[in-house]
Amino acid sequence: LTLGSDYAEVSTLRPPRRFSTIDASDLTDILGMLNVLLTTSSLLSRDPAATLFTRTLLGGSELLKSFPDKLCCDPKTLFLLLDLVPSDYLPGITTHCNFHDITCEIHLPRADGKSQFCQHLAWKILSVIEDEPPSSLVLDVEPACGLLYGIYLRMFSHEDIESLESQPMSALRNLESFHYSRRSFALFVRHLTTRITADWDRVIVRLLERIKAANHIIHGKLYLQERS
Repeated sequence: LTLGSDYAEVSTLRPPRRFSTIDASDLTDILGMLNVLLTTSSLLSRDPAATLFTRTLLGGSELLKSFPDKLCCDPKTLFLLLDLVPSDYLPGITTHCNFHDITCEIHLPRADGKSQFCQHLAWKILSVIEDEPPSSLVLDVEPACGLLYGIYLRMFSHEDIESLESQPMSALRNLESFHYSRRSFALFVRHLTTRITADWDRVIVRLLERIKAANHIIHGKLYLQERS
């Protein structure tokens, strides 16, 4: 990323490097939820009012499953890892109601069989909301490796040959919408090294061993050098 001359140290009117409001619109559907959260989290001001807005399409009858699939991880776990949380999850209530959308999708399905509705989320920096400094999670080698490997499998589920063989041909059309590359995964792991205290040399060695042994992921072994 190359910034303009306005960001130079000698500039008298330097633009902000952090923002109180970021509207990502539907970029989570275009670029992937993890990619958007990872790149925008560092741009948010450390202020309780700072908010990242996202708008994401979810499957109507698969609400509970669709959101974790978008995150490639258990939601509460990812909130801790990224130090970001949707404001709706804090009090347990939301000003956006999807009940009518879900009901219509279940009882009045579309002719093409594609059920979906839009989920609006307002993300906050968790440590700022709790008025505490960002805490570092402490994990042993195997739990840390298991966490990363689980996220890896979800990020590249479109390459899971065992899953593909059991899918109907109509479902294969969704393969064109995958968002993550091995570089995405490597950047995500690098970010987690700032959030998790672990023996990272051993974690990475163990993770690469598991990736190498995952024969059901079509292109897994081809990118080992890129990830290392």
